[in-house]
Amino acid sequence: MQHSDKSLQLWLQPFTGNGRSAQSRAARQLLQRALEARGLALPESELGAGWARLEEELLQCWNLYPGISHCPGLVAVALGQVPFGLDCESPGRARDWLALARHAFSEAEATSLAGLPAAERAAAFLALWTLKEAAIKATGGSVFGDLNRLRQMGETYSLQEAGQWWAWRGTCNGTAVALVAAGEILPPRVFLWDGTAALPLDSVADLSGAVFPLRGP
Repeated sequence: MQHSDKSLQLWLQPFTGNGRSAQSRAARQLLQRALEARGLALPESELGAGWARLEEELLQCWNLYPGISHCPGLVAVALGQVPFGLDCESPGRARDWLALARHAFSEAEATSLAGLPAAERAAAFLALWTLKEAAIKATGGSVFGDLNRLRQMGETYSLQEAGQWWAWRGTCNGTAVALVAAGEILPPRVFLWDGTAALPLDSVADLSGAVFPLRGP
C-alpha cells in the first residue's frame, strides 16, 4: 500500500502496554509501519534516535513531517508534506473537567462546558483539549502560554496564526484524537493498525472523525 499524494496519513493503534516508555516504543514501531506503507524504511538506529534528529532525517530524505502522540490505550502516528500537530488523550480516571476548563480554557469555552450534562463533559473537554494541543504542536507554541491560540466559537474554531489552517478531530475506542495542519483542507487518510493489517477509517465501527477549516486571526 503506497500513497504518493500530499494527503496526511494518520495511523492509530490500540495499545494495552503499561507506561510511557512502552507507549513510546509502540509509537516508533507504528511510525516504521507507516513509512513502510509508503515504500520507505528507516534503520533501527535512526528510528530510535532523538525526536529532533528523526524529524530532520525524514524532512531531508523524503520531505515528510512526522508526528507521534500516545496515551493510555492508544498510540498515534501521522506523516505528511505540510506542517501539522497531532495529539490524543484518553479519559482515564474521573476528574473535575469543569474546574480544569475554567483554569485552562477561555471563559466562553468553560461556560459552554458548564452547560453540558456532567456525563458529557469529559468527552467535550478532551475533544477541545486535543485540538488546542495539536495546534500548539503545529505552530511551535507552548501549552503553558499558548493553549488558547485556538478557540472554540460556537460551532466554529479560530486559530491565532497567520496562513491557512484546518483540523481533523475524531475518536478511537473512546480516545480523542486531533490533527491541525497548514494549507488547504485535504482530509487525512486514516488507518487503524490491528497488528497485521491497516484498516481504513470507514471499515472500523469504533473509529470516527471529521475535517473542518480553522478561522484565521
